[in-house]
Amino acid sequence: MHGNPTWAFLYRKMVPALAKSGRRVIAADLVGCGRSDKPVARDDYTLARHYDWMSKWLVANDLEDITLFCQDWGGTIGLYLVSEFPERFARVIASNTGLPLGEGGSDFMKIWAGMMREAIHFHGTCCNPV
Repeated sequence: MHGNPTWAFLYRKMVPALAKSGRRVIAADLVGCGRSDKPVARDDYTLARHYDWMSKWLVANDLEDITLFCQDWGGTIGLYLVSEFPERFARVIASNTGLPLGEGGSDFMKIWAGMMREAIHFHGTCCNPV
């Protein structure tokens, strides 16, 4: 599961090699990124909405025995899915990610959040592909 502001295209070199080894590989775009739907309302781009969207996607696809590779924003969302649906996951690889503790953001996160509020376009990547 990719991060923000990237999309599943990030894994284009990994997917064929994993598939060739006999594994089923799914590299989904998070909502608002890559070739996925692009909700218009800024309020749709919350962690809670992504948790909800990806939980529904996971259940609708009835995936089991999952080896999850997740990174960045996708890691936060993916690790949430593991905590909510542990019976569906066999293995987890988390890279460059973490889980919010609910204790307020660091100075870096406050700066990043401010930049994202002011961002209009992510050229060629998430949210507003060109």
